Amino acid sequence: MRYILTTLILTVCSLTIYGQAKITASTIPFSGFYVNGNYLKTIQKTKSPRKAQEMSEDLSFVIIPDMTYKETELVFNFHEGSPPLTIIKNKDNYEFWTFENDKVTDFNASIRVEENNKIKINGKTLVKVCDFYETDKFEEGIILKELLFKGKYISEKGNIVEFKRNGQIVGLGMLKYYSPITDYYDTGMQIDMVRLGQTQDKTENFGFKFQGDTLFIYKVKCIDNSINGCVTVDYGELVYKLVRKK
Repeated sequence: MRYILTTLILTVCSLTIYGQAKITASTIPFSGFYVNGNYLKTIQKTKSPRKAQEMSEDLSFVIIPDMTYKETELVFNFHEGSPPLTIIKNKDNYEFWTFENDKVTDFNASIRVEENNKIKINGKTLVKVCDFYETDKFEEGIILKELLFKGKYISEKGNIVEFKRNGQIVGLGMLKYYSPITDYYDTGMQIDMVRLGQTQDKTENFGFKFQGDTLFIYKVKCIDNSINGCVTVDYGELVYKLVRKK
């Protein structure tokens, strides 16, 4: 399972490119969270990130920040990431360049902006899911928060439960934070899962299913255990049934 950057860092007037000592950052007009078209279609149809990952092409996800010279990366199959990259504006074109030790070093890929909130990178088309905000972290889960979870629900007890874009939960008792899992290329990942917890640092895996407007959240049941942990899992006891508020 891959590890991703937790923040996007802006460094202005201290970068080096083409031998220049100072560069001024500029606004990127097409900033946002972009995802592979096949992944998006599968999520919309099945509401299953596990199935969507299977359908995703090599280049699956990228965050286009709001300014040039912020650090980002290309994500492949929601499993592997490129080296640190940044975006520069070269005349009328936007390009990815490798970004090491506050220096822009090598050209990586060009970005072609297309209609209908789409961009093309290395011949691969990605679709914008949501805007980028300065407070955003580099987190793939934001895609699933936007496409699946975000919004207000009604619990079986009639309480209002809200899943927010920033990962906060309101109205679900002791559970205050959530983080959907995007990478299922590992053992013990046979069901769609979301991490829930009292704090962002202390969360555990729960299984989930969407059926129409209803979100079912389950305990995770281990089917096959080993010395290194659970190898095979399935849906366990149902703990929450939440109906999206219209």
